[in-house]
Amino acid sequence: MATCISSVAATHSSRSPTTPTSTRPRVPKLAAGGCRLRQGCPQRPSGGEANVAGRIDLGGLAPTTVILAAADPLRSEGEALADALRRAGVWVDMTLYEGVTHGFFGLYQIVNKAMFAQAQLARNLSLALGT
Repeated sequence: MATCISSVAATHSSRSPTTPTSTRPRVPKLAAGGCRLRQGCPQRPSGGEANVAGRIDLGGLAPTTVILAAADPLRSEGEALADALRRAGVWVDMTLYEGVTHGFFGLYQIVNKAMFAQAQLARNLSLALGT
């Protein structure tokens, strides 16, 4: 989940969409092609390509929301990403949802905490985009 959210952040600057491209801050692309980091895609990353937290060019990214499930095998990777972003000076809103598993975010109809997580992400995205 964290890589998905950070790839969204990498495509948006903190400036207005009406600001000319030449004056917008340059934002590094973390997941060009997006699909490469998702399960089931034909071009899976190999080696360090998927280690977003290990990159050194994280500074200048837009504010990032990291939503983690307590019972998730990828939890430590999400925590490492949030820590790396903070060290690079990026504003990070990381929340660990106790009592849920990987994939809970899409289960809002039956998992109450998923509604809170979706509201958190919607609020932060709205603030980042100025809407």
